[in-house]
Amino acid sequence: MDAQSAYCKIALCGPLNERWADYLGDMLLTLDVADGHIQTTTLIGQPRDLAAYIGILNAIANLGLTVIAAEYRQAAPGESIVADSAVSTLTV
Repeated sequence: MDAQSAYCKIALCGPLNERWADYLGDMLLTLDVADGHIQTTTLIGQPRDLAAYIGILNAIANLGLTVIAAEYRQAAPGESIVADSAVSTLTV
């Protein structure tokens, strides 16, 4: 399946520098700020396939980061993925 066929969203505890986006598979980073401090960093992207997604999770583990939640959705043939439609969620 091509990169447009899968979607993932991973929430991390605390801040993550933007330079890690490429290391983690060219993911979009969003930051949740409360009381002037970064509470969570969310990575959003389109991995090639499930193996690439697992590679991203392994890279996060190698960086010693805490995963709060992870979502992965692979589209069926002919289905388009919308960013908010991820269905499988793992909360740690």
